[in-house]
Amino acid sequence: WTTVPASSYAKNRATFQSHYARDCFEGLAARPNAAAVVSNATAILDVGSGTGDFARDLVDRYPDAVVTGVDLAEAMVAHANDTHPHPRLSFVAADLAGAHGLGETFDVATSTMVLHWPGPDPAFVAGVYEVLKPGGVFLGGLHGAGSCQEGVDAVQLAAKEVLGLDLILDDLPTMFRRDPPAAWAAALEQAGFADVDVRPRTFVTEYASAADAAMRLLAAWPPIFSGVVPAEDVPRLLEAA
Repeated sequence: WTTVPASSYAKNRATFQSHYARDCFEGLAARPNAAAVVSNATAILDVGSGTGDFARDLVDRYPDAVVTGVDLAEAMVAHANDTHPHPRLSFVAADLAGAHGLGETFDVATSTMVLHWPGPDPAFVAGVYEVLKPGGVFLGGLHGAGSCQEGVDAVQLAAKEVLGLDLILDDLPTMFRRDPPAAWAAALEQAGFADVDVRPRTFVTEYASAADAAMRLLAAWPPIFSGVVPAEDVPRLLEAA
């Protein structure tokens, strides 16, 4: 995943993920079991902050809060720090599933369009729990069961017709996870979270054209094919899809 250049990802991600992050966060933050904590938060952690765009939005949304973005990719962290300088905003490279060394705790941890990469990994979920203050909340939005099915079907068909490959994306270790709500609820409860509320939701992605869809896929999906599809064939595969 970290092989996607930060500047390229920032350019090609366009508006969809930014819109999704805001829409998802607003819905989650308004739930009765989270609203009071979120509205009074003074320390917020954006898990998998990537280009930093949404973390910067949080700074404006919560003028009394200090916002920290954490990401595995050092290049993404460097890009975010360079692009979004602000006295109440910082970005650090760390892995919440390991010895992250953040050294602080937060009222709110939030994550959108990231959690489907690790999936409901016990070490990762426990790491999020550990960086929350007592009474803190975790708001997460991610791909679930059946998510991106049209894209998955198109890529598998294109792989067969264009490259002669029989790809089953869900079998690839580099594919984002598409776990059902029950799997996430179980992982969260096992880590110690209380009042767990995991719900499925349909969110329609609109593209301006086939070229626009190809551009977005080229920005995010190439690492999925690492070791399976030759790098020089990935653009042709995604354009065909």
